[in-house]
Formats: sequence, structure tokens, C-alpha cells
Amino acid sequence: MALSYSWKPLHSIRYLIPSCVSILRAEYPHCKADLLPELAKHELNPAPCSYGLVEHPDDKRDGETLVGHVRFLPVTNRQGAVYAEGFCIDVDKRSKGIGESGTLRAEHLAREQGYKELFISIYPHFKEFYLKQSWSIFKKPLHTLGANLLHTNTSVNGGPIFVSWPGNTLYPGWEWVYEGGVMATEADLTGEFSGIVMVK
Repeated sequence: MALSYSWKPLHSIRYLIPSCVSILRAEYPHCKADLLPELAKHELNPAPCSYGLVEHPDDKRDGETLVGHVRFLPVTNRQGAVYAEGFCIDVDKRSKGIGESGTLRAEHLAREQGYKELFISIYPHFKEFYLKQSWSIFKKPLHTLGANLLHTNTSVNGGPIFVSWPGNTLYPGWEWVYEGGVMATEADLTGEFSGIVMVK
């Protein structure tokens, strides 16, 4: 059976949100995926917006299934730029090329929406992979709106899990989500416990 994939805003496929919550929890055990149903009510694409990677079977009698997640956020200090976070693929669908296809489709989605730059933050050990895929390292400060609202950040090199950082404006009306977490400093952003920001 042939399959195709597309990113859809979660607010347009609310019946698949429970699947997205499960996928996020499997990838990020400490995330706040339970916020997705309420968050989707307030989001409008293109950003800030959570998207689900939907698998479409050729046979329309087989229902669509959700196999991945990404969240697009505005970059507030660069015109025509968007930041992607929380990218993950269902653990049962991995090693089938869906992750790479999903990344390419996210790039295409960003371009369709008029963005000229797509930013992501990665673990240092993925740097060479992304460089080979024509991504570049971005060393300037990146300002975002509402990053890490779902707490999909993870520890880098055994360091703390930061809930926010300088340059990230907390999502209006949802500031309470960040309370009690570790806020990164400017020094943390360049230290050994920081991910690498990439741009394409």
C-alpha cells in the first residue's frame, strides 16, 4: 500500500490530537503535551502553531493516522524567519525514512508560508548530519515567541533542562507554564549544556 505524508495544523485535525500527545510523551517524557488540546484552540497557522505529520493511505477507506509533530514559532528579531521545535516521529514509524521526509516537508511548509529562513536547535552530535543536508550553524542571538511552551527541550551533555532563555518571549497568557523551571542565562547559551542552532 502506497502512503503519502503532509503537515497539517493540529487545530484542523483535532481528532488526531490524542495521538500527537502520545507521540510527544514517548519522545519527551517530561513534556507538557497535555496542553495541546487547549493550545490548539488558540492557534492559527502559520506560527505559532503545532503541526501534525499525517499519513495518508491510498485507500481512502483506511483512516489517516498521525505519525509526527513539529511546532512553528515566530522569530522576532529576523524578518521572514520561523523556528521549529518539538520535531518527533512516532517510535513505531522510525527507520522508514519518515523522519527525513518529515524534515524536508517541514522546510517546504515554511517556504510555502513565505518564510525565508527555518531555524532549529539540535544536539551537538547531530551537527555533521545537518551540515551535510545544507544547514548552517547560526551563532547570533535568536529571539522567539513562545518557545518551549510544551517543554520539549531536553538535557544537553547532562546539563539542566532549560524552560526558557534570553531572547524568548513567554507565550502571552501561558506564562504560568514556565514557572518553577530553570531559566538559561546568556552564558548558558554558549556553554557545553547548550544545543546548536541551525538555519536553512
